[in-house]
Amino acid sequence: MRYRVRFGCAVAVLAAAAAITACGGSSKKETTAAETTAQETTAEETTESETKKEKETTEAETETNASGGVVVKPLQDDNAVSSNMPDGAYYVQLDPESLKKDGDHYTVSAEFFSFDRYDPAEVNELKEGDSIKVLGENVDIKSIERSSRDADGNATSTEKGELSFDYVEINGGIENNGVNLLLDGEYYRTQSLDDYPLYYSLGEAVIPLSKDVQYMDFSDLQSKSGQVYTSDQLEEVFKNEKDKIWGPQAISIVIKNGEVTKIFRTYTP
Repeated sequence: MRYRVRFGCAVAVLAAAAAITACGGSSKKETTAAETTAQETTAEETTESETKKEKETTEAETETNASGGVVVKPLQDDNAVSSNMPDGAYYVQLDPESLKKDGDHYTVSAEFFSFDRYDPAEVNELKEGDSIKVLGENVDIKSIERSSRDADGNATSTEKGELSFDYVEINGGIENNGVNLLLDGEYYRTQSLDDYPLYYSLGEAVIPLSKDVQYMDFSDLQSKSGQVYTSDQLEEVFKNEKDKIWGPQAISIVIKNGEVTKIFRTYTP
């Protein structure tokens, strides 16, 4: 397994997204260091809140497989996709060429994505003979390995001297047609060969953008505060950046009162 984690910054931005207020009026500007710090702080609080909510809304019933083993199911409860999505933050694939002006507002075509997240306590109890539901299918566990590595590649331990597990390989890991799980904050998530989650599509819709929508670009690692573009710049920016990655590994949005208020771009290699 490769122990590279790039997805954490995208999670932090998305978690902070719903709480970030409008940044104001210039045509192009940088967010302040204070705003960046506020985003990072909000990210931690929002991630914990969302995870707690997911756990509370997950059915407590224990499912078993044909062999009597436990079946661990994902935490997330996905929304049906429509042009009027509930308030919240979402991973999406945007079509920059679909951007259209409709009166004082824009619309854009978006495909919504999600990925499987799991309760750490349940994953830590998994054993051979149990199953885990991944992308809607039960994966029977024939082998399972747990490990953690620090920056130097050494196994990490808790204060009590016990190993702290950040990575789980099921049935030899994804490189052997198995499953990789990564501890990402308050939950385990699926991990692909390029370290991103195993995204799955929820559906497509044409969604309205707020007249005050902001496109916040954090893709330049040399500019921690990022760049902010206002609604009057969208057509030009989308046109100039149409060949960039517009999928869920790079793009997330915030919807409030049925309209997109923020569009976030994070770094992708």
